[in-house]
Amino acid sequence: MPPSPLPGDGLSRVSRRRIAARRGIVLGLLVLSVLIFTSFFRESEGGFLHSLKGTVGAVVAPVQSGAVGAVQPFKDGWNWFAELRTARDERNRLQTQNGLLQSQVAKQRTDAEQVRKLREQLKIADEGPAGYKAVTARVIARPPIDISRRVTLDKGKSDGIVVNAPVFVPVPPPPAIDATTFPALVGLVTSVTSRSATVTLITDPSMQIGARLQGAAKPLGLLTATASGQLNLSQVPSDIAIAVDTIVVTSGSGTPQLPSPYPPDLPIGTVSSVGGREPGDFQTVQVSPYRDPQQLSLFTVFTPVSAEAKRRAGG
Repeated sequence: MPPSPLPGDGLSRVSRRRIAARRGIVLGLLVLSVLIFTSFFRESEGGFLHSLKGTVGAVVAPVQSGAVGAVQPFKDGWNWFAELRTARDERNRLQTQNGLLQSQVAKQRTDAEQVRKLREQLKIADEGPAGYKAVTARVIARPPIDISRRVTLDKGKSDGIVVNAPVFVPVPPPPAIDATTFPALVGLVTSVTSRSATVTLITDPSMQIGARLQGAAKPLGLLTATASGQLNLSQVPSDIAIAVDTIVVTSGSGTPQLPSPYPPDLPIGTVSSVGGREPGDFQTVQVSPYRDPQQLSLFTVFTPVSAEAKRRAGG
């Protein structure tokens, strides 16, 4: 018996013949290709191989064109999907970037508006009544039902604010008038804690302010508000001729036992119209505040520091 081949001894005799045949075919084709290319480059343009090339090209060209035409829609479709995905990614990137830029612009506008408001508040620090120190405070709370017309500020006793301290807002002058920003009265501190203060606005019906027309010889008049917030200056002598846009200021008068918490000559607003007659030869005047305190978020509280100012606040 012939010995059996060892494991890993190789392939069978038939397999070896097939491999040898394949190698021979590959080698023959390689030699043939070299001979054909050599002959092609050596012969003239009118030679046999050149003519055969033109004939084969003419036969293959329609088939090649048809194949390209058949494949082109699939290629175009693939390119379309690829470009669509790229466009979507770019759109999403631009939308995200645009959102960030819009938020930055909004923040810059908000910051600029806050800076402008603070500058306005600082402008009236030196224009307030004598004997008082200006404290700028921000509104942190308003009543849910706007009947009482009160606001809560973020400053309190620790900042020097006391009860009966007058509260102001800045009023810029009209563009045509060369003047400085001045403070206008909008309320009074009616309660205070260590870190907050409640301001009752002049448009609250419970407020009563001794007021007069600027330039009038008689200082008598009582400024009150209706339930809708309309300011009325009552008890104005009927013999006083009143013109629209006349400035209304605090009179600063009270009684020896109960002095007014407001210093005299503080601007409040202007006359908007003149109402009817009152009993006893008096008339009522409608007043428009310089600024609607309900629309404001920053206030300046003038805290008393002089003996006279403290006496008014204490009274």
